Amino acid sequence: ASIILMLLVIGTLYLTNNRITSLSEIERIDGLPVLGIVPSSKYLDDVGLHVIGHPKSMVTEAIRTLRTNLDFFRVQGLKKVIAISSTVSGEGKSFIAMNLGGVLALSKKKVILLDLGLPGMSGVEGIKRIKASLPGIEILVFSVFDDNERVFNAICAGASGYLLKTSSMAEIPEAIREVLAGGAPMNARIARRVLE
Repeated sequence: ASIILMLLVIGTLYLTNNRITSLSEIERIDGLPVLGIVPSSKYLDDVGLHVIGHPKSMVTEAIRTLRTNLDFFRVQGLKKVIAISSTVSGEGKSFIAMNLGGVLALSKKKVILLDLGLPGMSGVEGIKRIKASLPGIEILVFSVFDDNERVFNAICAGASGYLLKTSSMAEIPEAIREVLAGGAPMNARIARRVLE
């Protein structure tokens, strides 16, 4: 009877376990390949660009691997847009986005699309840090904020352009091309404020 009870407890624990324990489970559940795993690190600090401050760490290497794996998914002749999203705050979206952008920039990619609403630091501070670490990088702000102070501070910090999130999907790649051509794309409403 004790063996049956033990098997019943183990079976119940097995059936009620909803934790993901391996990469193969993730790939099996959602049908998508896992491009990389970024480990946690005791060196995560307020530097922002971990890939610059700790270029030989496991985290930096994992982000470089993620960049390499993303290159395999490029369709010939088409540019890619990378979206990092989650429904839970504190999972590291901003950290991954900023450092993946840094790794792409170090590999001669030229434009970072940056939201001003970064958790833990202002987007303007993020622009300053990125420009200090990667001076050849262009930063295109993509934000919901359209107040004069944020727009002006972002441009003064080194942003090459400013788009509102009300922009159409067609406007975003066009703005990136404009930045790469030396322009300074802005929504009409933002441009009017800058001129005032």
